[in-house]
Amino acid sequence: MVIFPPSAGKQMKYFFLAFLILFQSGCAINDIATKEDVTEVQGHLQARQTDLSEEMVGLKRKTAQLESDLEEISRGSKTLEQKLFSQQEAYASELKSLEQKNATLQQKISELQGNFSKVDTQFQARAKEAQTQRASDLAKMDEKLKIILEEISKENESLHNEIRSMKKTPIPSLQEGDTHTVQPGESLSKIAASYGVSSQALAQANGITNVHSVRVGQKLKIPKR
Repeated sequence: MVIFPPSAGKQMKYFFLAFLILFQSGCAINDIATKEDVTEVQGHLQARQTDLSEEMVGLKRKTAQLESDLEEISRGSKTLEQKLFSQQEAYASELKSLEQKNATLQQKISELQGNFSKVDTQFQARAKEAQTQRASDLAKMDEKLKIILEEISKENESLHNEIRSMKKTPIPSLQEGDTHTVQPGESLSKIAASYGVSSQALAQANGITNVHSVRVGQKLKIPKR
């Protein structure tokens, strides 16, 4: 029995079936074809069947190769998908970490800005306070300077008066062991000037360390000029 492959043409199938029907029905086969023709046709058909079988084997091999290639491609695709998924997870984790770091950094920046604002406010307040205090201190110093200048002016005027008075008063002649009794309104410098000696010499002769600490009634030894 001749088996036609699925890829055989429909016309060949119909031709062969018609030949078998005519041969089995007892028709005058000699009127149609000779025995040699039938043998030749069968040889062609068998050769064709062999070719088709070889083509089928080749197609099966190609199909198997394609299936193998497809399986390999599928495995490669799965591997690639796994790699992509792993990379996606790694990128997602890294992105999340970066977002957390960025959030922490933004928080620190916000804290620094807040601290800077507080420090700036405190600095401005202290600067204003220092400026106010400086102005107050300058005013006090100015007032003190005025007082000191007034005192110096008064002292100078008093010294000038003493000098004028000393010029008018003759300098007494001093003897060894002469003393002077301090009178109201007299100072060590005035007494020393009246006797023509220095305040330092008068203070040293009387053991006085503070030239401003003479008292009324105190007796002072007058050193020689």
